[in-house]
Amino acid sequence: MRRTLLYAAALIGIGACDDPLRPGDSDSLAEPGGSGLAIAASLSSEHGFRARDLGTLGGPFALAIGINERTEAVGWSTISPDAMQIHPYLWTPNRGMRDLGTLGGDNAIAFEVNRRADVVGFSDITGNAATHAFLWTEERGMRDLGTLGGANSSAQGINDRRQVVGDAENANGRTLPFIWQPGQGMRRLNINSLGGPGSEGRATSISEAGQVAGYVALVELVDPQTGPARAFRWTPGRGIQDLGTLGGDLSQAWGINADGDVVGVSSDATGASQAFLWTERRGMRGLGTLGGPYGLALSINARRVVVGETLDENGALLPFVWTRGRGMRQLPIEPVGGVGGAAVGINEKDEIAGLVFTADGGLRAVLWRPRGDPRGDLLAKSHADPGGEFEVAAAGPRRGAPGGWCRLVRTYGMRGLFRGIGAMTTCGTND
Repeated sequence: MRRTLLYAAALIGIGACDDPLRPGDSDSLAEPGGSGLAIAASLSSEHGFRARDLGTLGGPFALAIGINERTEAVGWSTISPDAMQIHPYLWTPNRGMRDLGTLGGDNAIAFEVNRRADVVGFSDITGNAATHAFLWTEERGMRDLGTLGGANSSAQGINDRRQVVGDAENANGRTLPFIWQPGQGMRRLNINSLGGPGSEGRATSISEAGQVAGYVALVELVDPQTGPARAFRWTPGRGIQDLGTLGGDLSQAWGINADGDVVGVSSDATGASQAFLWTERRGMRGLGTLGGPYGLALSINARRVVVGETLDENGALLPFVWTRGRGMRQLPIEPVGGVGGAAVGINEKDEIAGLVFTADGGLRAVLWRPRGDPRGDLLAKSHADPGGEFEVAAAGPRRGAPGGWCRLVRTYGMRGLFRGIGAMTTCGTND
């Protein structure tokens, strides 16, 4: 099945759908913008911080997906006011937002950026017949990382050693996790001992030590939400490690930190899903939700500050931060007119990148940073106001959805974007 990047764009437009679908009981899956949306850090003036507007690439929408330790952001932006064509960007404090281009096709998305400002993602190739994983560097620009012999590939994680991970199709059409290294190229990770010879899987994140997080689906990845899956951690020399579940039949890993701690989502014995944190010492533990039947942890830093998305008791999709001792808290979205959202990436300064859906169907790219604390020391402070220690800002006017946004089928939130394109949408107009 061809991966269409416009589908990924539609995923983020869920706030624009008249009747976005919620996941079924078996669902357990699941990082900014002048003329339109932009990301800005609204930081405490008592410490002399300034807000920054990242602009767009010329269109009305932009999203932040990845953030590094120098507060450099990557994601995608529309490039014209009228056409739904998206390009990846790199925003840096000194140069602003830069269009990174494509591999010859119409659309591309950037997922992650390391400390060296190397960027990974995936792009339509010439003719738009397939998408390929890419690595963009300052010295070489965008280069195609190829596939495992099949049509498509996607890069989702990179570390400072330029080790890249993601998923790619082989000659038989199986989707398999890969690791790419300079001078060695792309090679698949052996998942057979976990999922069997017919299993498929994806690598989603890589640590500085080269440990890889991801998941193995025990059925084909046409719709990984409907079948059993296992979160894994792959370690050089040790191979693949099954991280288990919270009592259900599905778990997926989406983030890993420098110590090899892993976060993701797992179903429990009741069929609901929640965010998890896995450590070598304690194994997998659930982080709960904000009252609803779904939670997903997307990123973790070295101090085990975890971010992601969750449903509340009213069914609203909300961004959360979890810290040891304080548990899960909603990040503030009201200051930007939000009705929902997701926290996607976190760096070692506790700066959190994500997005907010607005009541009028718009999207705001946001950056949360601990209020009044230049070090971002979440764990050393206690505040009476839950979530109030964070400031949030998003520059640019709110915008409603253009006509023709696609209604999603059995997927929503950030998980659809991160898992790549594996399902189709039912499209219509909003007129």
